Amino acid sequence: MEIDVNNNTRMVSVWLTNAEKGSNSVRQELMKLCAKNRERKYKTAVFLSGDRDLADCTQSLLQHNRYRKPRELER
Repeated sequence: MEIDVNNNTRMVSVWLTNAEKGSNSVRQELMKLCAKNRERKYKTAVFLSGDRDLADCTQSLLQHNRYRKPRELER
């Protein structure tokens, strides 16, 4: 688990690995962290690792956006 705190924006980012995202103990620790952050008036964002290939997904997104952009300009 990686935790990044930005005091300027009052934002806490939590990054979980594939192994951690299914763990009950990690989930309970995360609930405690979220409650603590709520008391401090901080927002908490939790990011879960995916199980798909990042390069393939990024390529598909770029291709989609490349196709979509000219069509939006036609409107």
